[in-house]
Amino acid sequence: MASYSSYTTAAAKIKLPISGERRNIFTKIDDHGYFASLERIEGESVTNFKVRMASVYTRPANATIRGLTDGIARELNLGHQELISVASSGSLRLDVGPEFITVSGAGTGGKKTVDIVDVDVDGYWVLPTIGKVVSGLNNISGITATTTATMAVVPAVLLEEQSSYVTEYDEQIPPVTSFRLGYYKYGQEIAGTVVSGTVFFTDDVTFATEVAGAPAEAGQWSLNQATNTVQAYSLPTAPVNVIYTHSILESGMTMSLIGNGVKVMNLMLSGVQNMLFQNSGIGATAQNIVDELRNVDNAFWGE
Repeated sequence: MASYSSYTTAAAKIKLPISGERRNIFTKIDDHGYFASLERIEGESVTNFKVRMASVYTRPANATIRGLTDGIARELNLGHQELISVASSGSLRLDVGPEFITVSGAGTGGKKTVDIVDVDVDGYWVLPTIGKVVSGLNNISGITATTTATMAVVPAVLLEEQSSYVTEYDEQIPPVTSFRLGYYKYGQEIAGTVVSGTVFFTDDVTFATEVAGAPAEAGQWSLNQATNTVQAYSLPTAPVNVIYTHSILESGMTMSLIGNGVKVMNLMLSGVQNMLFQNSGIGATAQNIVDELRNVDNAFWGE
C-alpha cells in the first residue's frame, strides 16, 4: 500500500510546475489603466506600463499624423527614441518631412535636402539608414550631426515629422506691460529665439502695431529677440493669449531628432503618391492597396 505521509507532514513541500512565462499580477495601476482604455501587455513591467499610460494624456491619439503615430505605437508598446543629434553653428531651420529632411538658413548655400525614403528605377522603396542620413546632414555647411549609439542601422524613415521651428499656441500672457514669452506658461525661458513676424495676440487693440524700438503710444508693442521679451505701451484690460514660433536650432544649440517604431504617411501628399504609384515593384502593389481603401472602404485622409 502506497504511503502519502510525505505529503501530509508539516515539513513537506509540494512544488508547482514552473511555466517559464511571465504573468501579470493585477495591481491598482492596472485599474487606472482601464480608465485610460489601456491594458498591460502580457509580461510588461509596471514601470513601462506607467510610462505608456502617462503618454495617453501627454501625447493623446487623434486624427493628426502625430496622434495616429502615438496611438498605434502606444498599443504596440513601441516608444520614442533619439536617433540623431544635430548641432548648429548658426541660425538654421530644419524640417523632417515624410520623404526627406530640409535644412535652410544663412551659410547653407540655399535649401538643402537629405532623403529618408526614396524609390529606385524599378519602383521599389529604398530606405536609407540613420547612419547614411547623418552623413548627408554633415555635408551641409553649419550642421554637425551624430548618431545615437546602436541606431546607425535603423531605417531613417522611422524619424517622426518634426521641425526646429516650434509653434506655441494659446499661451496666456500676464497682465503687465513687459513680459518674456514662455516664462508665464512654463516658469522658465523658452529655448531659442522667437521668429520675427510669428507673434499674434488675441487683443488687437493693445497689440495693434509692432514697432522696432520702445512703444511710444497706445496700441504699439515691440519684441526684443535677444531676450524674447515683449513690451507694450498699454496695460491689457482683459486676459490675452498669444501664438508665436521660436527656433530651437540657433548657434551653439543642439536639437534631437526623434524616431518612433511606427511610421504614418498621408497618402494624399503628392510626394507620397509619387512613391506609391509606380508601374512596377512595390509601387504597383501600393497603388492597388490605396485604390481599394478609397473605392471599397471609402477611406480618405488629407485633402
